[in-house]
Amino acid sequence: MRKIVIFLFLASFFMCQSATAGDQAAKRHQRFLDKEVAKVQSIPFRIFWIETKDGSSYIASSNGRFVISSPELRDVQAGKIINSIEELKLALKPNVDETAMLYLVKKGRPSALVIVDEYCPYCERLVKDILSLLKAGNTPKYDIAVTFFPVHRQAVEATCKLMEVGPEKARELYVNWVKTQDPSTWGNIKCSPETRKKFLMMAAKLQMNGLTATPTVILPDGTQIVGYRNPEEFLFQEAEDHGPKG
Repeated sequence: MRKIVIFLFLASFFMCQSATAGDQAAKRHQRFLDKEVAKVQSIPFRIFWIETKDGSSYIASSNGRFVISSPELRDVQAGKIINSIEELKLALKPNVDETAMLYLVKKGRPSALVIVDEYCPYCERLVKDILSLLKAGNTPKYDIAVTFFPVHRQAVEATCKLMEVGPEKARELYVNWVKTQDPSTWGNIKCSPETRKKFLMMAAKLQMNGLTATPTVILPDGTQIVGYRNPEEFLFQEAEDHGPKG
């Protein structure tokens, strides 16, 4: 009995220690976030993450003139240090609620996420091209899902309505909207305050993860493709790998 009591005491002690360490890390990150900012200035050039063959990492200006050696990039939201560009890509990959994703292709594979705005012409063109390639029998490399980021104000209401009806019905409505641009697509769907709040929170998380423009496509490895590009180049297999047409 005594051994059991000692064991339980030690177990609870280590769990408390672990929890305390986690709490301390969280507090450190919060202190960083809570610091009063004295001045913010943009840097007048793009920066790149460079990894050399010996494992060193650098941040350098696009023209190669300015270099910051041995940088420590800390993800204060996740509470960890980012050690490679792969980790950074995955850290920026948004965790989107399944109920806000409309699958154009869903076969249980890793998903490419296409982030669009309802009233964005290049978004419309991208989705139309994806649908045309699928209809023509082209073979996608991944499952393809669409979700929304409201650059335009009216997109908030339309996207909220899509979330209200659920993924399957929403897919049908959205594809029809892309093809026809007919406002009656949305019919008499009412957007509840709960759904609107959920959508706006998701949009805020996308923005925190660095989303600034639509369309943006996020591949399974975290790579982000911003702006319109021919989807055949990165979402579909090469022509010689296509399966039977049908």
